[in-house]
Amino acid sequence: MRRRVASLVLAWLLLEIGLATLALAAAPARSGDSLIEAVGFVRGREVSPPVFMLGVAALGLLLQAVRFLGRKGQPLVRGMTTLLIFLFLWELAVWLGLVTTILLPAPTVVLQRLDALWQSGYLYWHLFSTLRRFLLSFGLAVATAFPLGVLVANFPRAFALLDPVITFLRMIPSPAWAPLAILWLGLGDPPAIFIVWLAIFFPIFLNTIRGIHDALPIYREVIRTLGGSRWDEIVKATVPVALPVVLTGVRVGFGFGWVVLAAAELIAVDSGLGWLIQTAYTQVDSPAVLAAMTLICWLGILLDAGLRQLERRLISW
Repeated sequence: MRRRVASLVLAWLLLEIGLATLALAAAPARSGDSLIEAVGFVRGREVSPPVFMLGVAALGLLLQAVRFLGRKGQPLVRGMTTLLIFLFLWELAVWLGLVTTILLPAPTVVLQRLDALWQSGYLYWHLFSTLRRFLLSFGLAVATAFPLGVLVANFPRAFALLDPVITFLRMIPSPAWAPLAILWLGLGDPPAIFIVWLAIFFPIFLNTIRGIHDALPIYREVIRTLGGSRWDEIVKATVPVALPVVLTGVRVGFGFGWVVLAAAELIAVDSGLGWLIQTAYTQVDSPAVLAAMTLICWLGILLDAGLRQLERRLISW
């Protein structure tokens, strides 16, 4: 079982790095055009506010019926119901004129703008760019933080020497490295990838060290008694025991990296959802800002759900 878990972790890391590298190599070069010029006269499909509110109310009632009929998925149903109530009140407030549309566009306007961006072919390029950068940063962070954490945790003297430096570096917010990253790596993707990698690296690295330190010494003693080597102690005893803590660090690092990603795309790059938000802001295009923010939110939710499923499979015991 432990060999299978280790093989799955290794295969996952290689898959992450391979996909990210392939996406980086296959990405065509494209300059960041003006948002207005790129979208042109595509208006998007309009949604009537009363129809939208009726649809949201009907869906909310349907979810309540599902909630009373069955017990499965109760937290998800409650969460979706809260979201639908929020969307209904938001649309109603704008429709009644209680909120200025320039400051806060209605959900129907945001959906229309999102549809226009997609129909123009402008949105999927930025979506692809964001995913490409994040996958590469995430894969590199896991591939570097995990083995380094295992190495440092098994040599206490090395950890004692490196701990002050590690503490100093992790206390610096990763976006603060932006000026130096541009000086060192130039313009384009490298500085943004470096900043996101830095945000993901330390949670995985520190959780790996913590998980290995928390492993009971009895596991190593059993391997040593049976004639195992130091490598056998690491692979067959400490790493499988530390795997739940490591995966927790992976999820925490994912959250930090996803938050930093939008900020990293504001510097030295000309594509991505973060760059789209900045461009829409300069053109006072509030619906486009909210559309890009919505995509970032849902992408983060989907990727986090995938990590949760992977965590359940790897530590099913």
